[in-house]
Amino acid sequence: MAKSIQVLASTGTQFNVTSDKVRGDSFYGYTDGLHTMAFYLSGFIGKIYVEGTLANTPVEADWFTINLDGATIPLVYAAATTATVARSFEGNFIYLRVRIDRAHISPANNDSMQNGQLTQVLLNH
Repeated sequence: MAKSIQVLASTGTQFNVTSDKVRGDSFYGYTDGLHTMAFYLSGFIGKIYVEGTLANTPVEADWFTINLDGATIPLVYAAATTATVARSFEGNFIYLRVRIDRAHISPANNDSMQNGQLTQVLLNH
């Protein structure tokens, strides 16, 4: 049975963000490993990483980046983008999380929302 959950709420004025972990397919014992994430972008500039782990109680070193496009890690938006973008990926991940990285943008502040935001990220599995 498919399940939809919110991985990340609005990033608001946060510059770099890492979501809390959410349960992936493998946590529930599902074996198909099919996941779909929808990213809701509003004037967003930055890099979006989806990370997974196979650990039951993960520490930072247990997380690895998941390839979403078959070629591009991470999803990169160099110009302000407003769209809803969905990506599907397979893997028997116990937990998943989303990480927004804007360390390459200068100056490193987002007070005026000059780099936009993710308004939410949803996961379906």
